[in-house]
Amino acid sequence: NNLRCPWLSNDLKTMNKTELHTNIRSALQCLTSSSPPSMIQQAQDALLKWEADHTDDYVVVLLQLMGVSSDEANSTASNETATLRLVAILSLKAAIVRKWKDRGRGKGVGGTPTSLLSEDAKILVRQLILSLVLTGRVALHDSNC
Repeated sequence: NNLRCPWLSNDLKTMNKTELHTNIRSALQCLTSSSPPSMIQQAQDALLKWEADHTDDYVVVLLQLMGVSSDEANSTASNETATLRLVAILSLKAAIVRKWKDRGRGKGVGGTPTSLLSEDAKILVRQLILSLVLTGRVALHDSNC
């Protein structure tokens, strides 16, 4: 059985923001479920590809997912939401470590230049993290990132 993740059928370069959000969420959910190792590897590879190709949008989606809350009384749904938030936070941390500034490595995978976060995206990250700390929620408005 060669299982494929549903998000891999999309062309990563031409994906719009809504598709990117849906696909990132699906990939993160794949990481948190009892998926087979091959699907988990595909999800990790896809997330790294989106981080490399859509750096600013990728970080904005993770910020959005970080602010997701569950209003449902169902404890299973609440646990799934909390798990999704945690994996989004961990992915955001990893992306920021890799994409905030050039650490002198200069080149990414295959010798291609590493894409870093834009200054606008960095400002948005700072604002939203501060909003989360002060208010307990992410107040994400439509951004140009």
